Amino acid sequence: MAQPSPAAFRRALVAVFLLALALRAVHVTHVGRAPFARLLVGDARSYDAWAARIAAGEWVGTGTFYQAPLYPYVLAAIYETAGRDPMAVRWIQAVAGALACVLLACAGASWFGAREGIVAGAILALYPPAIFFDGLIQKAALDGVLVCGLLALLGVYAARGRIAVLLAAGAVAGALALTRENALVFAAIIAAWLPWQLRAAPVRARLAALSAFLAGLALVLLPVSVRNLAVGGELTLTTSQSGPNFYMGNHEGATGHYLPLRPGREMPEHERVDATQLAERATGRALTPGEVSAYWWGRSLDWIRRRPGDWAALLARKALLTWNRIELPDTESFTVYADASPLLRGLGPLLGFGVLAPLGVTGVFMSLRSRPRPVLLVAMLAGFSAAVALFYVFARYRFPMVPLLILFASYALVAAWDAARAGRARSLFPAAAVAVAAAIVVNWPLESTAAERGRSYVNLGIALASENRLDEAVAAYRRAIEAEPKDALAYANLGAALAAQGHAPDAGDALVTALRLDPSLAGAHRALGMMLAQRGDFAGAERHFRENVTRDPDSALDRTDLANSILEQGRIDEAIATYRDVLAADPRYLDARLNLAHALLRAGRRDEALAEVREAVRLDPESADARRALAELQ
Repeated sequence: MAQPSPAAFRRALVAVFLLALALRAVHVTHVGRAPFARLLVGDARSYDAWAARIAAGEWVGTGTFYQAPLYPYVLAAIYETAGRDPMAVRWIQAVAGALACVLLACAGASWFGAREGIVAGAILALYPPAIFFDGLIQKAALDGVLVCGLLALLGVYAARGRIAVLLAAGAVAGALALTRENALVFAAIIAAWLPWQLRAAPVRARLAALSAFLAGLALVLLPVSVRNLAVGGELTLTTSQSGPNFYMGNHEGATGHYLPLRPGREMPEHERVDATQLAERATGRALTPGEVSAYWWGRSLDWIRRRPGDWAALLARKALLTWNRIELPDTESFTVYADASPLLRGLGPLLGFGVLAPLGVTGVFMSLRSRPRPVLLVAMLAGFSAAVALFYVFARYRFPMVPLLILFASYALVAAWDAARAGRARSLFPAAAVAVAAAIVVNWPLESTAAERGRSYVNLGIALASENRLDEAVAAYRRAIEAEPKDALAYANLGAALAAQGHAPDAGDALVTALRLDPSLAGAHRALGMMLAQRGDFAGAERHFRENVTRDPDSALDRTDLANSILEQGRIDEAIATYRDVLAADPRYLDARLNLAHALLRAGRRDEALAEVREAVRLDPESADARRALAELQ
């Protein structure tokens, strides 16, 4: 079948944009009616706070970047123009997502043909996880636009050989690395492909092409590196979190999922602190961000050297998770949003990753038998999937693979259509066999969808509880338990929320159930300890706080609660010693210092108590508790 005319292709691009925008508008409208419409969960809360600081004037910031910085800066620009409103961000990202569909259509036209491009753009417009990510306060929305833009630019270069395009491609690749650090693998692959692509050209031409791409890359990354050196004291290309991230996905007990360095501290604001504190405690000295990262790399590599077989098995599992149909959630889940969005519910079973990936793999198989072979696209797909599997797996981490898979899926669909129309259906048998095999592997039930749904509602409940929306949080936890009755974390958080509402008997039952399912659950021990302390059972409370301290000696919160329960039992000297242990590790922990002052006062050591309160006021002059304590003692 003939390719459409340029005018027809342009009209098709407009249709793709309008389709994508309409679908995203329907989705955002439904999300706007959900209880979590303006709720910031997990990384979204961190990005929002960071963007607010940038918009307030902190454009340079302090310290080496720990998280990829581009998305918060984009958010800050949105806040400056549209206000600090999550719904405004969702609408702007809906437009950007529709633009990504047009860019992918252009990429498909350059790499394979106009028909393939139109199909690719339409698939991305309809792809439910793309619609979902475009509606999140998450950097995956920016990933989609940048990957599609990079593919479009590379397609123009591959088709027309314009070196100037490579400067722009390098800049986009650099921007992508500032949203998704492991996207640097794209830059490495492109830099290796260019000399191969020009292998028949003079050396000067190869060097010119490579130099143009690297110049574009440096144009974006060099200022960030210089900024890190100027304010952080180290020349770091993008961020300093690669070591902790690699360790979380590669150590004894790793599962392929995100596992925090300290159990129960999954929030982004804890990650850098925990990584630094644990590394410094192990080495016995203060460490720079680069040294912290190197410490965690060393821990992982040491385990890999000692247990290569275990690591190989873990890596294989992570590779399968990367290519599995399930959309592994981070803090916000496709399944929770689908409950609020009929569009996601309807499209999810029809065009999820379990459908797209087999089509994409089939397209890879078919395209490698064509001329010219899309070697770069295959290498980018394989390289990025390996980069995801090397660390740990979330659906949004693998999302940059999706535009590549869509390009190959569009090639397979158009080629199959042409073969069927030409009466060559039998020639499709090998491709059909590849599709079936890929579908079996991708759709193999590696993970429990019920457990994934349950954990998603737990995350939602935690976010609701943090805003004191306890009735909604309790409802979310109950939905989590309905989905997965053996989820200890759901029971623990339900118990804590019920306790905060004053429903002590039900709270106690939930917390006891949580500890029966998982005796190591710190949150359940903490909540149950607090309930017992409120009842006056300080010995019972001590047992639960001591359990947590035994498992995590660095937890200032649990050690302080332990000291409180000891103090209430009249063991004043032991309580004072415990408070001092907390402050030796964290001198700025105000609760421990004020409670220490109270204990000293009970021991008749008023001057020492006054000194501790004055230190608390010096450390935090804005603390109302510290100022009140000082007024009472003076």
